[in-house]
Amino acid sequence: MTERRYTDQEVTRLLQRAADLDRDSSAGAVARGLSLTELRDIAAEAGIDPGAVTRAATELTSQAPSRAAALVLGASPVVRRTAAVPASLDRAALGRLVEVIDAEVPAQGTVGEALGSVRWTSTNRFLSRQVVLQPGEEETVMRVEERFTDRVRGVIHFLPAMYGGGFGLALGSGALGGGGVVGGVVAAAGALLGLGIGRGIWTALRRGSRGRVDRLAERLGEEASRMVGTPE
Repeated sequence: MTERRYTDQEVTRLLQRAADLDRDSSAGAVARGLSLTELRDIAAEAGIDPGAVTRAATELTSQAPSRAAALVLGASPVVRRTAAVPASLDRAALGRLVEVIDAEVPAQGTVGEALGSVRWTSTNRFLSRQVVLQPGEEETVMRVEERFTDRVRGVIHFLPAMYGGGFGLALGSGALGGGGVVGGVVAAAGALLGLGIGRGIWTALRRGSRGRVDRLAERLGEEASRMVGTPE
């Protein structure tokens, strides 16, 4: 008799149920979970490349710090927007779009070309801007990006937190006449308040970046559409 073969969906449900049953039957066990080696062995038996399990574990590990940073520091320091027109723009049209970028962005940029694409970039200690104009066979894509440096993001959040904590410690230990515990509590409250202020400043900066990126992408899209619709 041929042994039954389970579909991918059935395998997922079966393994989940088995894990639940195992957890219920060994609730008092000290060590729980599976090692990476065990996961790789299970994957191999299920017909999954063990190397894919290793890569997935690496991604999971790398994502955890970024999620924690997002929770504390707020939204990503990168803002992007893409626009496109259903036509392949020629070199002259791309040059006109570069002129639009130069007129719209209050920063000195440099222009480079690679594989048919035009890249406009501008960088300083706090913010980098990049616009990529990429003509294809049937459309031209315009990608606009602004990226704040990690240093700026950290300073904006932690400098107010540091000052808030120091002020809270001085207030708790001095003006309130509290001891070490009271001073620590007030210092922590001041640090949290400062962190909140930094978070608000960061949100405002990112909102401004979002506005600039959206306006430039829309302006490029309008100009590209105008050129596409203009008879030669």
